[in-house]
Amino acid sequence: MDSNFDVSRYDDDATSNSLVSLSDAYANQIKMYISFKHLDSGQTVYFKAFITNLVDTYSADWTRETIYGRIDPVPIYAQTQRSISLNLTVPADSIGEAYENLGRVQKLVQFLYPSYTTGNDGSRTITKSPLIRLKAMNLVSKDELTTAQSEHALNQANARRAQDVGTAPADYYKGYTSSTGADGGLLGFINGLTVMHNLENEAGVFEKAQNTVLPKQIDLALTLIPVHEQNPTGDHSTFPYNVQLQGDIEIDEWYGTSLSGSTAEEGSTAEEENEESEYAEIQRALGNADAANAMTGHDHK
Repeated sequence: MDSNFDVSRYDDDATSNSLVSLSDAYANQIKMYISFKHLDSGQTVYFKAFITNLVDTYSADWTRETIYGRIDPVPIYAQTQRSISLNLTVPADSIGEAYENLGRVQKLVQFLYPSYTTGNDGSRTITKSPLIRLKAMNLVSKDELTTAQSEHALNQANARRAQDVGTAPADYYKGYTSSTGADGGLLGFINGLTVMHNLENEAGVFEKAQNTVLPKQIDLALTLIPVHEQNPTGDHSTFPYNVQLQGDIEIDEWYGTSLSGSTAEEGSTAEEENEESEYAEIQRALGNADAANAMTGHDHK
């Protein structure tokens, strides 16, 4: 379906009355919309970004094995799962847009079903699962940098390399953008979708014809289970929000200040010396004099 929104597309009355929708302009000009792309068919459905709730949940699956003689059980890691809960409002400024909204929701519901092939005997067989790509601006997208981000970062890096200075933090912020294409969406499957037509609330419905109504506001609630395409902890990973930070800055864990240059080196040296001293003390406590001598460099024989 078209990503261009037009409140008067299906409504002749709206055209004659020159109805102008601010939400249309916001979605079309600033590209504030949400896309769902069905991988098998290649079809895409778009909604204006009237997001009422977006919850990104990460659940680490651990099991604890109790071993005789140990105070604490042994933790065994299994996996980390991510789920995204999205609540979306689909309002209509005209009866024509209400009709189109119902069609957009209809298309989204179809994306939850698999693809089939029909045999000669009329039987149907599932061929592909209903995987989709969900794109909700920069908050839900494929974990990779956009072309604009990559080009901006490269240009800034080259310019500062010529001046023999590092990349400034502001350069990462300036290059942070999100692509508008549905292909940049996060791969996954919809685990559940609830469609609320709000027939009883203040919004009500448009009475189009006999025995036919069109909701003025449709609320959607869905849960997406992502399928990871890249290693979240890999080198130069920007999972999950594609944010780049200045990687060569070390942050003091107590004060939150930057440790750079000689300060970082001195801090690293002091930390190493402390670790060696602590290790030597442990060895002495265990009565291992040889190991303690090796660490301190003194001979007590």
